[in-house]
Amino acid sequence: MKVRELMTRVVPPSSEGTLRAPPATREAAKASFASELKDAERRQYLEPVSLSRHAEQRIMERGIELTVDRLDQIAEAVSTLHGKGATNALLLAQRDAFVVNVPGRIVVTAMGSDEMQDRAFTNIDSAYIIKDQEV
Repeated sequence: MKVRELMTRVVPPSSEGTLRAPPATREAAKASFASELKDAERRQYLEPVSLSRHAEQRIMERGIELTVDRLDQIAEAVSTLHGKGATNALLLAQRDAFVVNVPGRIVVTAMGSDEMQDRAFTNIDSAYIIKDQEV
């Protein structure tokens, strides 16, 4: 079977003799594309962050509670900072802080409120305050 014959079975020719998708098919394709684009933007926006070995050790040693919600907040913060051109940033929450490498989406280190007392943060170019969830 020739390609042209197959195409006429799938998409009937229009009155001008050119092949066109039916209007319903075009609208469905547009909706599908819009949906896929929106999903891709959302996936990129909440692309997960990873933890360096050092950060994992500090989280364990310091008893920092790292929930899925907190990881989502960190991912959201990193995406925001990335859009603003940040490189290394301090993410500051009420009870803990994280230093992240923004382009690599890597949490470099973490500290709890006890470790934040009278501490200086160096080699960062940005800061982001994480609003803790209200209970």
